[in-house]
Order: sequence, then structure tokens, then C-alpha cells
Amino acid sequence: MGDIHCGICSIILPELSPDELIERVAQAGFDGIEWRVAAPAAAHGPHTYWNNNRATLAPEALASELPRLIQLAAAHGVSTCAISPYYTCLEPASVESVMAAMPAGCGMHVRVTAPNYDASRHYNAQFAAARSAFANIERLAQRYGVRACLEQHQGSLTPSASACVRMVDGLNPKYIGVIMDPGNTVVEGYENFSMAVEMLGPYLAEIHLKNATRVKTDDGGRQRWGVKWDSLAAGMADLHELRVALHKNHFSGGLLLEDFSDRPATQRLAEGRETMQWLRLPPG
Repeated sequence: MGDIHCGICSIILPELSPDELIERVAQAGFDGIEWRVAAPAAAHGPHTYWNNNRATLAPEALASELPRLIQLAAAHGVSTCAISPYYTCLEPASVESVMAAMPAGCGMHVRVTAPNYDASRHYNAQFAAARSAFANIERLAQRYGVRACLEQHQGSLTPSASACVRMVDGLNPKYIGVIMDPGNTVVEGYENFSMAVEMLGPYLAEIHLKNATRVKTDDGGRQRWGVKWDSLAAGMADLHELRVALHKNHFSGGLLLEDFSDRPATQRLAEGRETMQWLRLPPG
């Protein structure tokens, strides 16, 4: 496996400001950050992963704030490897505004999601529209010298590696990539990890590391299965299988911790760093 970086997604430290997060990431031994881009946190109220998250960059402030944070992170030995807004491929103007705020020709990654599946419309029609839109995203990425990365995500048109491959096949992997997410596949989209990595090939840009467990729920007397975000070690996604797949296919992209479990940050960061070091080691 190549010389991959080990970073974190800023979303997992919602109580920290961007400046505080950089210092915490460096102290914990990570060398990369993927910044969440969304509406700014409110002045009051609890800070959670998806609401009122302080470790977030506002879209309108990205052009002025990002260069400062890149410089500050570099001073701490940490790279700014990716930007993670919530725009889909059907929002090219918003995607372009993020790309335009990134340093020209930086080669950084920017997340661009597929739309969520709408059960009231035929999947094939939705997929065709999204695939056509990604061709435009490729042109934008080439113009700004960045790499637009489609995330493998439950509920979207691309919950599996094979669906991601269908979406980006034929586009230039220099400008279009895929974010593989083994933890998300516990919810939807699991395929053998070795097969998934092989299918993604040059499009595999980075891997988000989290894990989850299936739990029984009671829906008005009807037993159903829900999902609980869990520790990397205890979740159902087999990281041993992932490790073998990454080494077998000489993966050289980034590993980014995205642990959404309800444990203290210190514990999540320590386990994440240890797991990343273990993933670097060839299977014995």
C-alpha cells in the first residue's frame, strides 16, 4: 500500500472551532483534514455532528477563510486534503462556487454527491440525469484543477461501489474520484471489499473510516432493523477484509476518520489513529 495520509473529517469534532481543530488534529498524530462546508453554527445550543457544528466552514466565507486555514494547518504539519460540502451533481453553480474558492490547481478533493433516490420516479431516469450532470462536474474540476469526488452513501443513487463505478465510468479519474465508505455499507450497498476496490480502480480517491451495527427496533409491534453508529472495532464492517483489499490493490489514497459513535472524542481519535496505522501494515 502506498504512502497514504491519515486524516480526519472535521464533522466528527463539532465542539471545536476550525483553529482549535487544527491543533487537536496535530496533537493526535493525524496529518490531514477534510473540512465540512455548511451553514455556520449558531451561537447557542448543543454542538452535534450534523447540527450546530463549529468545525464547519460557511460557503460564503470559504474564499477568505480557506487560505488562512491551509496556512495554519501547514504550520502544524497538517495538510488540507479535501472540502466536503453537501451539494449534489445537479447543483453545478454551487459546486463551482466551492471550487472557485479553493487554491487554483491545488489538486484537492471536493465532495460532490449523487442525489437521493426518489421512489416516486424510475431509478434509471434519475441515474441518467445524474450521470449527465457528472460530465459537467468533470469539466468544472478540470477548469479549477481539483478532483470532484462522488461519495458512496446510503439513500443516494450510489450506495454501492458498483453504482459509483456506473456513475463515473468513462470520466477522467484525474478530475473525478470516488469516496469509499465501508461503514455506510452496513446501512446499504455492501459488496465484497476486495471486489469493490478492484471495480473502483483509479477512481478510488479516499476512504472514510467509520463503522456501524444493525440493531432491532420495534415499529408499532413490527420488528425491524435499524442502524447504530459504532466503534471501528465493534461495528459490522469487516476492517480485516478492507485491509487485505487495500494492500492487494496497492491503494495509495487517503484514510479519513469519520467516526460517528457516541464515545468521547479522545477515545475515537486514539482508536482511529491506531486503526489507520494497522491498516498500513501488510496482512500477516
